[in-house]
Amino acid sequence: MEINDMLDIPVVEKTSLFDAKAYEGKKVLIQNVEVKEEINFYPDGINYDPKSTDIVKRVYFISEPLKELDKNGNFTDKPLMKTLDDGTQGPITIHSRFNLQKDKDGQWVISKSPKAKLWQGMRKLGVSTLREVKGKFVMLDTQTSKDPTDTRVFLRLNL
Repeated sequence: MEINDMLDIPVVEKTSLFDAKAYEGKKVLIQNVEVKEEINFYPDGINYDPKSTDIVKRVYFISEPLKELDKNGNFTDKPLMKTLDDGTQGPITIHSRFNLQKDKDGQWVISKSPKAKLWQGMRKLGVSTLREVKGKFVMLDTQTSKDPTDTRVFLRLNL
């Protein structure tokens, strides 16, 4: 391609690597549970603050790697792959992220508040500790992008 032809580069929207809707309703195993310390860019819960230094701990439920589907919509043995940042191929996993709360003594805890999504998910799975989450099956669900101009659909763990 010549330099002058570079001025005619097409503008495209990012597309999904696979049809997320085809995986809706499928069951996957939660393979791992991780607790990570991260910067909370929404310290007031509403407004984004890129300069925030507020630290929060979050729990991640991570699915087993997804498998490709056959023509009947059943899982095959072949893993569904994506290109990683370093250019290599890696499996696609789905995760859900939940905030931990600080109690009055400053300890990180799982809140039993009716609004606490982590506790709701754990109750739905029939567990009382994070260790028990690993090995549980959950249903996959789809969610449209929050951006009204974006037509992509994303997979999520239905908890």
